[in-house]
Amino acid sequence: KGVYNSTYDALALHDSDGKIVDVNATMMKLFGISWDDARNLTLYDISGPDNDLSLLPIHYKNVLNDQIQVFEWQAKRLIDYHLFDVEVALRKFNDSGRTLILACIRDITKSKQAEKALRESEERYRFLLENAQFPVIITSLENRREVLFINNMASEVFNVDAKDAIGEDPVKYWESMDERSIFLEILARDRQVNNFEAELKTVSGKKIWALLSAKIIRFDNRPAAFTLF
Repeated sequence: KGVYNSTYDALALHDSDGKIVDVNATMMKLFGISWDDARNLTLYDISGPDNDLSLLPIHYKNVLNDQIQVFEWQAKRLIDYHLFDVEVALRKFNDSGRTLILACIRDITKSKQAEKALRESEERYRFLLENAQFPVIITSLENRREVLFINNMASEVFNVDAKDAIGEDPVKYWESMDERSIFLEILARDRQVNNFEAELKTVSGKKIWALLSAKIIRFDNRPAAFTLF
């Protein structure tokens, strides 16, 4: 029997020149081709124009040296020349003594659209935070405590440029280390802090009083404290 038809992924067996030997039903459906059509094609034929085709021979060479290759690629459906994004995994496949390459191809159009929407959402979120009319500072809660984000209003309050504040230890903005310890204890226990009165200071040492509210979030895939005042 040819390549199994029960798998979710599109499968294509091909040689080191990209010439297709066999495909499964998912592959035929995804690309709008018959089995006979596929046998007359190469992976180059079903690749979109935005790809760097010079990378394929490199991938093939690595696969034949027992290195699995996984990469994103632009695919082309021949029936209507529709272009779409796929993830390709290549691995060596032995067929009755003949060394071939098995390509597992997965349509990632929806996930790419979701990623784009998330990026756009994050960009809007950052824009709103940067221009909020109240100070916002986001700090890491990992062992290395650092400023991950500071908005325009907080930059003015602490008298520091945002680019200089990023990566700095936020302890420099606290006047009382005891207050800071209590603040972090409450945050760790309740995962949020409401209207915590604290004495802070600017980079020049000027003291300021503030009511801090904070919540634990994930920022850039890191645990962080979102604090506003």
